[in-house]
Amino acid sequence: MRTGKRNSFFFIFLLSTFVTSAQQQRSLPVREPDYSKPLLFADLPDTIACDINSLSSLLTLTEGRQVEKEIAGNFRFKGDVTSFSKRENDHITGVTLRSSNYEGAILNLVKITGPGKEIRYTGRIVSLTHGDALELIKEGNQYYFIKKGFYDMINE
Repeated sequence: MRTGKRNSFFFIFLLSTFVTSAQQQRSLPVREPDYSKPLLFADLPDTIACDINSLSSLLTLTEGRQVEKEIAGNFRFKGDVTSFSKRENDHITGVTLRSSNYEGAILNLVKITGPGKEIRYTGRIVSLTHGDALELIKEGNQYYFIKKGFYDMINE
């Protein structure tokens, strides 16, 4: 009987060794960043001062509407409104536009109205096939689009 138990134990040990080593050889699929993507906004300056009134007027557009708007000095955005939403008793309003003049770019703009009626905007212009993007930031009382690397903003 002892030999049978010993053989069973050895068989289980051997089987667990094969299973463990098989599990260790597997690796999760990881997408490495592609830093060779072409730049979409290479002809634009690194910092672009925005006219927030012009930009916020995009938040009044409805889905399917075409728009052409100068949102900063010499920075014109053309495209179609792909989505519009209002949430939380109109405290959050967002719009998404697909660009027709910047290949593959999507503009996402959100207006957040705080409890004290202070208004804050966030936004991005990103293309999945390009290596750069623009992020909307506020410094003092002025909003700017700041040029950033795609992988500084997005993890694939």
